[in-house]
Amino acid sequence: MTTSVVDLKASAPAEAEKTSKFSLPSVCLLLGCLSFICYLLSTRSVLDWMAIPFANEALHVARSMATEGRFADPFGWVQVRTGYTAHVAPVYPLLVALVYREFGNAFEVLTVLWVANLVFLSIQIALLPYLSDRMGLGVSPGVLAAIVGIFSLPYAVDFEWESLLVGMELATLCLLTVKSLRAPISKRMLALTGCLWGIALLTNPTALVLLAPWAVAVVFAQPPSLRAAKLREYLGVAGIALLVCAPWIVRNRVRLGAVFFIRDNLGIELSVSNTDCASASLAGNVKSGCHFVTHPNLSEPLQKELAAVGEYRFNQERMRQALSWIAGHPKRFAGLTAERFALFWFPSKGLAAFRRLPPVVWCTTLISFAGLARLWRRNRAGAWLLGGALLVYPLVYYVIQFEPRYRDPIFWVTLLLTGYALAAVLPKSWRRQLEMIAR
Repeated sequence: MTTSVVDLKASAPAEAEKTSKFSLPSVCLLLGCLSFICYLLSTRSVLDWMAIPFANEALHVARSMATEGRFADPFGWVQVRTGYTAHVAPVYPLLVALVYREFGNAFEVLTVLWVANLVFLSIQIALLPYLSDRMGLGVSPGVLAAIVGIFSLPYAVDFEWESLLVGMELATLCLLTVKSLRAPISKRMLALTGCLWGIALLTNPTALVLLAPWAVAVVFAQPPSLRAAKLREYLGVAGIALLVCAPWIVRNRVRLGAVFFIRDNLGIELSVSNTDCASASLAGNVKSGCHFVTHPNLSEPLQKELAAVGEYRFNQERMRQALSWIAGHPKRFAGLTAERFALFWFPSKGLAAFRRLPPVVWCTTLISFAGLARLWRRNRAGAWLLGGALLVYPLVYYVIQFEPRYRDPIFWVTLLLTGYALAAVLPKSWRRQLEMIAR
């Protein structure tokens, strides 16, 4: 890739006359508020059936933190105490624990968490015009992306998972990455970026895979004489991120007796997802009953086994079982992987949890691929940033049972590429008006 920094603005429309009464920050704020209101009105019923006794692992750990001060006991359906855990990443359970400790865990308090997730989503939507403008695409693709994200309602908003928080963190990190394309990073900004990367990794360690393609995009967007300096900057960012994660890694060594990166649950997830009774999705495995006999969250015997041998050893054994099964059933594994790949990009109606609308996801996905192809021709650095995220982030989710929420952290990328494709077919006068609105 030989795109230089100057090329980043090559595809931007000519600067509109500054005659509008609206600034870019005010447009972003308006879109964020509109997103909050629309999702508030469309997903309120999600809270009607949520309840803590039947919550997921993150909420059980949060309850343990709030009541006993222990990051432990994630498998609460059967109420076997399995001890200290790294089954979930720490940031979101700790945030939830703070809410529980301050307000309790009554049903009404869950609204606080739900509203917080609405805010996480709204910030992602609000950042889209900023990202579009800073990447040199013009403001109109970001505005159109936000409008699609607001009115097509592709997201499901609940309080159980960290997906929307991760999406907000990654969108913010992408914006900081784009800023680093144009100029050297100051020491303060380098420290800020590294700390935010560390927090994102402690929220969901899958974010780690984005460091490489984004670093490649930044380094190779520079003139050859500046690439070594930019690479050193990114090594500094990675080093600070590792320092932020280090206390948790040490905690895992002390509590669980092994060194690993943030979470230790991959063995469980691989074994649950790749076995004789497995189907491609979590919903399918729950429906068939396979999940009830393979995952400790729903199996008292497995919980007792885990408590007896320890979580890390249990996961290592499950990893060996999964790899053995995969080696012995290559065609079946390939089939499951292909199904999970298809579901990640084109989810079926049966998986439309929390009023998700698969046709909307299908349409935006197809349009975003067209937008990525156009971006590759016009703005190579931007294509590496956005296309790299779509390429590497889902890789781990192709080998474990599919859940619609797995795509939420990078769905803003799909929206932005969709906006870029739609902007190309807008009449020039409409695009000019959109550009003027935010100048």
